[in-house]
Amino acid sequence: MEMRLAAVRRGHNMVKRDRDSVGLITQNAREFRGYAASYRGQAADTRTETALRATIAKQFPQLHNREASGRNSNQQAQ
Repeated sequence: MEMRLAAVRRGHNMVKRDRDSVGLITQNAREFRGYAASYRGQAADTRTETALRATIAKQFPQLHNREASGRNSNQQAQ
């Protein structure tokens, strides 16, 4: 009888540990999905900015050169 109770307790503990592990993994997956969505948004913003800079460089080369040199000097100052 005692062995049966111990087996039931052990089985219950294993199920509980598995459930806790699945919960933790699910929580991590949700967090990482949020990071991935954020990074995809940042990548899209970067592509848009790059396209706009190329358009400005074509249409207004002097303005583009002044902006680029100002940005570079600002980065060097930091």
